[in-house]
Amino acid sequence: WLVFRPRVRWKLQTRRWKFLVKDTGMLLVAYFCNAMVWNGDYLTLGLFQSKDTVGVYYFAFALSTQAVLLLANNLGGVIFSALSTVHQQPQQQVALFLRATRLLAITAVPVCLTQAALAAPLIHLLFSPRWQPTVPIFQLLSIAMAFGVVSTHVSGLLKSQGRFRPVRNWAIFLAVTFLIPVGLAARFSGANMVAGVQIAYYAIVSPVSVWLFTRPSQNLGRIYWQLCAVPILCAVVAIGPGLLLVHQLAWLQNHALAQIAVVLLTTLTIYPLAIRKLAAQPWREIIQLVKRTFGTA
Repeated sequence: WLVFRPRVRWKLQTRRWKFLVKDTGMLLVAYFCNAMVWNGDYLTLGLFQSKDTVGVYYFAFALSTQAVLLLANNLGGVIFSALSTVHQQPQQQVALFLRATRLLAITAVPVCLTQAALAAPLIHLLFSPRWQPTVPIFQLLSIAMAFGVVSTHVSGLLKSQGRFRPVRNWAIFLAVTFLIPVGLAARFSGANMVAGVQIAYYAIVSPVSVWLFTRPSQNLGRIYWQLCAVPILCAVVAIGPGLLLVHQLAWLQNHALAQIAVVLLTTLTIYPLAIRKLAAQPWREIIQLVKRTFGTA
């Protein structure tokens, strides 16, 4: 304030309050619905299952979301600011959003799938035996996050366009379509099914979300291929050999740290080679971004 010294208006300008209240109200509804999607699985599970089951599930949930929170949420403000600067150029805005989303998918998807592959040795190495039941839930939720990360910034695109009503309506739709299958899974099955249902949910909803709000410049098949299929295929090709070695070499079975090292080595070696073949341009952009970040030529 001392630098720019903005002009302070003492008039309350109450005529404009209705616009503020209207937009804020729609965003509050959207935030509430998003909170239900983000927290509704273990809250619903608590209605039908024991405290121990909920505790195991929440522990796995907290572990599985770390990669998404680290990579996606930290980029949210940056992406929103960049989109807001070109709000008067819709085509450029959509292109910028898709570019950022693709770079995020190429980076975050292999991280999510790698943590799914390493769930057992990680839990064994870092935590006590009482947490071993979290392994399958951790694996399933990590796979779900690999799909879910694709649509994390769709609401940012809509907000940068001033489209608050679609933000609210889509958030309500997501909450309803999430809570119904998750609630049924919690009632009639258990924690593993609740986690499994989310793979199907995010595999459908995430690419559809991106497609729905970038039409007509994009089609659903192309979005699914670029944002989901390519990074997942490359990650599976990269992680697979490491898992095969772990299962084939008997001496690795009781060495969690060695298992982690083998899988990480094969993943870090093969994934860049695979992604260069199927997504050459985004990979070059990531390399250039890394070079600029660390100041290399």
